Amino acid sequence: MNTTKESVKKFVDEQFDGNFNKCARNLDLAPSTIWRIANGNGKAGIKVITNIIKYCDDKKINYRKYIFLS
Repeated sequence: MNTTKESVKKFVDEQFDGNFNKCARNLDLAPSTIWRIANGNGKAGIKVITNIIKYCDDKKINYRKYIFLS
């Protein structure tokens, strides 16, 4: 099970109705970056993780729903 893939896919689906472009604009990332992670072809780096956390903090969403820190 790829938890990063599933978590990012869930984030895009729940916060942006599955729209990778809208998600990428809000996170200040390339749409291809989000797409690759959500489809298991890439890994979430520090920029992706911190931008998701910042987005969640700004929207008063618990980022732990999408980001698993160990």
